[in-house]
Amino acid sequence: PLCSSCDKLLITEVYMAKKKPKQVNMARKAALAGDVDAALPLLSECAGAGDDSAAASLAELLAFLGRWDEVIPYAGRLIANPFAVYAGNVFDDMLLLLGRAGRETGAWDRIAEVAAAARQRVEERLMANDMDFPQAKLEAQRARLCGLLDRLGDYAKGRGHAADEIIPAPVFAPNEAAFQAAQHNNKGKPAARLLSLAIAFSVDAEAIQLYPSATGVSFDQAIYVAQALVRSGEPEQAWDVIAAKVPSWSPVDAAQVAPVVLLVDSYLSQIVTPQRAAEAVRTPRGG
Repeated sequence: PLCSSCDKLLITEVYMAKKKPKQVNMARKAALAGDVDAALPLLSECAGAGDDSAAASLAELLAFLGRWDEVIPYAGRLIANPFAVYAGNVFDDMLLLLGRAGRETGAWDRIAEVAAAARQRVEERLMANDMDFPQAKLEAQRARLCGLLDRLGDYAKGRGHAADEIIPAPVFAPNEAAFQAAQHNNKGKPAARLLSLAIAFSVDAEAIQLYPSATGVSFDQAIYVAQALVRSGEPEQAWDVIAAKVPSWSPVDAAQVAPVVLLVDSYLSQIVTPQRAAEAVRTPRGG
């Protein structure tokens, strides 16, 4: 038999799945259209009705508006019920937003409590296995989710020290020799192809040089170039790159309504001021 808390979670999810509320879809469409004022009350109502995926969407909008104290409970809802969404990176984004919320508000004790409560709920859910996961997936989910929740708890207890990063960013050493060899083998190819190679081999200077002439550049590629510009001491140019590409950002999961990377990346967060964050979230995006 399910524990009472798991039972309530399951009943809520079944109800929301059957209802497929038009309201949350309308709210997300409004958010993607940049109509934050229309999206906020709709998402708040859906979250209040028990939709934890709506709570994640709401947390994203509140973060872009600089309402960090309000981000904490809504992001906490999703990390306690990561199975409410399809894509695992929604869970990751909520963890990183909570880390940023801690740095902005200093409410580390609250975040530590949210992390501990979420870990307990996730463990209960996995033990009940009402998702009917096979054993291998169950263990993989336990290792990933509980491991990251433990990291969030440690990060909060350490009051956000960089040594205790929640999700360490991958570090790729520049390989200029490999890029030069690849560039030679792709002589005459479009700038977009060469840009992809510069990014793959982490050659910032070449990526910056190639970007203006490349066509069909993805949002993720633009993010790399913006990061490279920050590293090169050109923050204004970095923001110009981001601002121009925000309209091309697209969600992986329906719960995602804004490019959270702008707020949680260590380079981009240096240049995305509150005013720029508000500008980005009011820009139509998502295709």
